[in-house]
Amino acid sequence: MQRRSGVLAGVSALVLMSAWCAARSGADDAAQRKRLEGRWTGQVVDGGGERGPVEIAELLITADRITGREGAGRSFGEGSYRLEAGQPWSNLDATGIQGPTRGRTFLGIYSLEGDTLKWCVSNPGKPRPTELVSRATQGQYLMILKRARP
Repeated sequence: MQRRSGVLAGVSALVLMSAWCAARSGADDAAQRKRLEGRWTGQVVDGGGERGPVEIAELLITADRITGREGAGRSFGEGSYRLEAGQPWSNLDATGIQGPTRGRTFLGIYSLEGDTLKWCVSNPGKPRPTELVSRATQGQYLMILKRARP
């Protein structure tokens, strides 16, 4: 009987700890989404950014949507997004909600330092990037963006 009570107490503690971690994760996610909200402008770059811009990019990030367009106004699409904290960068995956990207998921990683957002994303069906570097031959693109001021 004593052993069974100890196991139940351990399971109860584990359940409570899991619930606390899930609640904390939700709070961290909301805080990170808040930090990402806004209009971002910059470039899709070659390599890690040392070889200059490939094209102009703009992202609008809200609490639950991400919308992108290139400098000439062509839409990159609109999607929902999912965050997952990590070190040294976190995951930012976008899934298209309309048009040709509808239902397609773009796996990515990002770094946010002050007003600079670096987001490296792969084309659908490609593996998640493992570093913040463009590799066009592998369908992986790095955007370096600055927060736009109103």
